[in-house]
Amino acid sequence: MTIYTKATAQGRPRFNGYTHRAYDDAKSREWKREIGYEMKQAYKHTPIKTPIALMVYIEIEPPQSWSNRKRERVIHTPITNRPDLDNYIKAIQDSMNGIIYLDDKQIYKLYAVKRYGKENKITLVVKGET
Repeated sequence: MTIYTKATAQGRPRFNGYTHRAYDDAKSREWKREIGYEMKQAYKHTPIKTPIALMVYIEIEPPQSWSNRKRERVIHTPITNRPDLDNYIKAIQDSMNGIIYLDDKQIYKLYAVKRYGKENKITLVVKGET
C-alpha cells in the first residue's frame, strides 16, 4: 500500500492535569485521522489477527530551497536529521490500529527506511504470519 502524503512524526504526548491522562497533540491527531482514512480506502478487509511483519518506506521530498542539482543528487539517499525514524513509525503504527491489524502489539518484526524521494510518500508492506 502506498500513501501519497508527507510523513509526520509522532509529537510529544500532552497531559490533562485534571484526568492525568495523556493525549496526542492536534497535529499528530489530525495526521493519524487522515492516514487512517486513506488506509480504510485501500484496505477493505477485516483487521489481521495474527503476528505481523511490517516494512515501512518513508520518502520525503528535499527542501525547495535546495538547488535542483542538489535535489536530484540526494534522491534515494538516507535522511539522518530530525525527526527521528522511530517517531514516524509510532505515528504510522498508531494510525493502522483497528484498520490493518487489531493492535500494534501484534508487530513482531519491523523494517523501516527514511530517505529522500521525488515525492512525499509512505509505502507499507504488511505480512500476517500464521
